[in-house]
Amino acid sequence: ILSTFESQNRSLARTAEVLKLTRHALRYRIQRLNLHPEMGAEDFAFVGQEVPSAYVNLSACPAQDFASAPDNHSPRADFDDSVVPDAAGTQDANGVFVSGTTAYIARENGGSDELVIIDISTPSAPTLLGSLNLGATGYEIFVLGNNAYIASGSNSQELQVVDVSTSVTPSLIGSYNASGNTDATTVVASGNYVFLGRSNVFYAIDVSAPSAPTLVDSLNVVGSVFDIALTIGGGSAAYIGTATANGEFKVIDVSQPTALTELCSLDVTGNNPLQGIAYDPATDTVFAAGSSDTGEFVIIAPQ
Repeated sequence: ILSTFESQNRSLARTAEVLKLTRHALRYRIQRLNLHPEMGAEDFAFVGQEVPSAYVNLSACPAQDFASAPDNHSPRADFDDSVVPDAAGTQDANGVFVSGTTAYIARENGGSDELVIIDISTPSAPTLLGSLNLGATGYEIFVLGNNAYIASGSNSQELQVVDVSTSVTPSLIGSYNASGNTDATTVVASGNYVFLGRSNVFYAIDVSAPSAPTLVDSLNVVGSVFDIALTIGGGSAAYIGTATANGEFKVIDVSQPTALTELCSLDVTGNNPLQGIAYDPATDTVFAAGSSDTGEFVIIAPQ
């Protein structure tokens, strides 16, 4: 990290305080520090004439080039997003999955990478590890072993399989193309199978060969599939929240992924599409997030 501190009528005490806070926030060692006054910020100098102040200019450079790295006005400047915990771009994040001390985020398609991997070993100071351009919106992500499974807005890769064994350099290794152009919006995985929700279809996909996912069965349900939760260890059931006004909560038998069966459904009081589903195996309870004005949080005993 390069740091230049400059102002007129500057306060060295304020400068030292800013330097301390900057080092703490970034968790990086500042490699070059310039404390000599400069005229690089004439407008800020008017503020410096009235109150003690410290003007801070931070920039980043390759680790091997601290002394001669070009400044931010140079056409040779290197803007390296990996030095900050905030991902590049302005796309909204849609889904997150946490495994150990790593968080995986899927976000909207835009000018920057849609998959972002973050080190959360220090929760107060998350650090960007790596990212990947997916070429389409990522709606939800589920990580199992070395692979991340992404429900995608791609018209030719509704399921994307990403190798995340090396967090700094994730790579797309496989995909599944469902017929039509409807986005896949939710995904879970267990063992060699991925279960994908797309419009009103629930898919079972064999990913034993991650580079070539294969559809083994699909099931039409009433209402768009918003979210999926599996029983412990994958178990024999998938709980899904849907957009239908009747029978918003459904239970799918996935004990044989090649022969999916809807076991039952539950009509939640009111017109209440269930947009989020979580299952707690300790109490054998499902917790659902709904859109009803009087029942946003629903607790269900699957039995």
